[in-house]
Amino acid sequence: TAGTTRRSGSALPAPSSSSPQAGTARPDPFRPLFSPKSSLSARNLPSAPGAARAGIGGAPGPAPPRLSRRHLVSATRPRPRLPSCRRAQLVIVERKWLKLEETTYTDPNGKTRTWETVKRAGRKKGVSADGVAVIAVLQRTLHYDCVVLVKQFRPPINGYCLEFPAGLIEENETAESAALRELEEETGYKGEVVECTPALCLDPGLSNSTTHIVSVTINGDEAENTRPKQKLDDGGMLHTVLPVTFKNMWKLFHFQRMTYCKELMFCVLKKKAAEDMAI
Repeated sequence: TAGTTRRSGSALPAPSSSSPQAGTARPDPFRPLFSPKSSLSARNLPSAPGAARAGIGGAPGPAPPRLSRRHLVSATRPRPRLPSCRRAQLVIVERKWLKLEETTYTDPNGKTRTWETVKRAGRKKGVSADGVAVIAVLQRTLHYDCVVLVKQFRPPINGYCLEFPAGLIEENETAESAALRELEEETGYKGEVVECTPALCLDPGLSNSTTHIVSVTINGDEAENTRPKQKLDDGGMLHTVLPVTFKNMWKLFHFQRMTYCKELMFCVLKKKAAEDMAI
């Protein structure tokens, strides 16, 4: 209809004084929490309606919050003694991708215990973690920012899942390079890395598998990202690419199964942290 711009996945009213205009700087959708070079300048903070705070408009933002004495004392305390694992590891079964092991160890009370663990068979050399998960934000002029999700079939649950693009890190490959490669393979989009977390445990009660969560921005106005095409290998399953707005993403989770919940929790924590620092 007149006065409305429509694209697949979202629609916005005609440009107004509050709408992003072509040629203007776009705000950073991510709030870098793990980068030592990150600052608390107001340009990195999400704008709140009716909030005219010091620092907005290019002026220096608020000073970083100081840790309390209680936090400093807690951080310098010696770590608790770890159980003396004699690492009597018995491989129960091993296949191409996974193996099941039984680990025998002694807890701090001196009691001998056993634990069944799922591990990846043949860990690659020169990698900081097993894989990466990509939180990619698609940015287009006169459109709301969208999170890029993929929908694919997962045999263990015998159903389809909404997921963030993810994959394993190749030998001697950095997490950032793996994230951009997996994003292009599964969605066809080419992006730019904003930040990368340290290696995080996925399910330490079951497996020793680790992953990096990599935040990426995609310039949807570039020609290579206007009609993206997946670049799946011969063994890759076809993914349905779903760019959805942040608001609609929460609605989808009530109707669709969602895996990689730690990445979803990471998004929520970053949003909450940005809101707290903006107050």
